Amino acid sequence: MSLIELSGYKLCIVCVYRPPDGQFDKFLNKLELVIQKLLKKDKILIFCGDWNIDFLHEDGNLKELTDLLLRYNLVNTVQSPTRAMKSTSTLIDVIIINKNP
Repeated sequence: MSLIELSGYKLCIVCVYRPPDGQFDKFLNKLELVIQKLLKKDKILIFCGDWNIDFLHEDGNLKELTDLLLRYNLVNTVQSPTRAMKSTSTLIDVIIINKNP
């Protein structure tokens, strides 16, 4: 995870990579801590990167992640597949922003 804060624009950009075999609970906990800390700064938030969580296929991990994002008024702006093969497609690359910055 890396972060840049553009004070003049009241903007924080956080780039996150979660390996496919990374521990999901640790990722979620760390992500929530970062969100909480940044929201206190009253900034526009942009989270981006390859999270290796497929937003096109519902499962328990996706539900936990979307619940977390909703709790903090965040939304994924990417709506179409980011990886497309002949027989499958996934949406694992995200750009997540405040709903009402």
